[in-house]
Amino acid sequence: MFRKKRVLEVLVATLVLWLLSLHPAASPPSSRRQAAFYTYVPNVDSPRQLLRTVYSVEAAFNKRYQYDWVFAYYADHEMPAVVKSRLEKLCSGRAIFERIESPDYSLPESVDPKGLKDSLRHSALQSPFSKFLQYKLKNRFNTYGFQFLPSLLNYRYYCNVEVGTELACDIPYDFFKHIQSQRQIYGFANAPVDSNTITKKLAPLVQQFAESANDTLLMRYVFEDGYTGCSFDSNFEVADLDFFRSKEYAAVFRQVDETNGFFVDRWTDYHVKTLAISLLVPPNKLFWLDKTGFSGLLGRTTCPLEEEVRTENHCACDPANDYAFSSNSGLRRLFHLLDWPLPQSVPPTEETQLLPKYRNKLKSRTDAYPLTVEYQTKDPWFKEVFMAIPAHRKDTTS
Repeated sequence: MFRKKRVLEVLVATLVLWLLSLHPAASPPSSRRQAAFYTYVPNVDSPRQLLRTVYSVEAAFNKRYQYDWVFAYYADHEMPAVVKSRLEKLCSGRAIFERIESPDYSLPESVDPKGLKDSLRHSALQSPFSKFLQYKLKNRFNTYGFQFLPSLLNYRYYCNVEVGTELACDIPYDFFKHIQSQRQIYGFANAPVDSNTITKKLAPLVQQFAESANDTLLMRYVFEDGYTGCSFDSNFEVADLDFFRSKEYAAVFRQVDETNGFFVDRWTDYHVKTLAISLLVPPNKLFWLDKTGFSGLLGRTTCPLEEEVRTENHCACDPANDYAFSSNSGLRRLFHLLDWPLPQSVPPTEETQLLPKYRNKLKSRTDAYPLTVEYQTKDPWFKEVFMAIPAHRKDTTS
């Protein structure tokens, strides 16, 4: 009897160890308490894209670690209870909802109403989202203001996840644990390149900062004999919020914000964040989020080029569509400047690839249609609130 009992105990212990081996250990509570996901929700009444995004990130990463998730939105009513309930069930950590009441979510008094209307009209030709006032307000707020939301003040680290984001690979490491243990400041999944024609006011500002700052490797990423157009994508960025809350970061934001580039130009949050990072963050505090299979609604898809990596991480993406190391991405330039080793399957970088060229990855305007509808639905209300354009009157700015 004793022998049978002993054999049974060994079998049970073996089974438990085998089951544990199938799932990486969750991060310790102290780690989880300091980090959270953050998503700005453009339309609380249209949750389909939001739910898809949360489902994807939970399945690929967070179900193993159970980090909290903060959902912030600017609206004239609370997020519907049924949407909150569905998000709470999808999130493995706590789902936290915050209706934005920050004074930083605003239209600066110095913005000329006519200039803003012209900008919204012209932006429609350049980007599927820039013609919407909410998109411009969101980008300014996600540059400065979001980090002081009461819900996010409880966290030191965050990962920004935009609605429409999906992950095609199981991420095999805890990037929150990595940024804490390695004492790093900023991680990014993508390195987009923009045309100078759509960020006209930004180029002279970047040059001004570059000429007054020390010549650093990261500064050369954005400026070398002119503005390079290279950025770090804020979508799926992982960052130490203490950096975004610092006086130095605030000073950079205030100086560039004086030009009202978010409203009269086509700036996004990542343009200004990239400038601040290039000025203030040491290169050894920066890291690239690889093996994610990241994709967003702007056609910037990353996919590991190594077949072994794709197989090991259950990737459902096509490496032929990889944006990360394409001629339209700034990633090769960054790897070259920082002397980072290229992934094994990436061909060596040629001189002509050190200044990548902008190219719109959207094949047609309908590619971004799911999210533009969410912005478009709310656009009349935002213009009424911030521009005093009655919602019932025909609007000619879009």
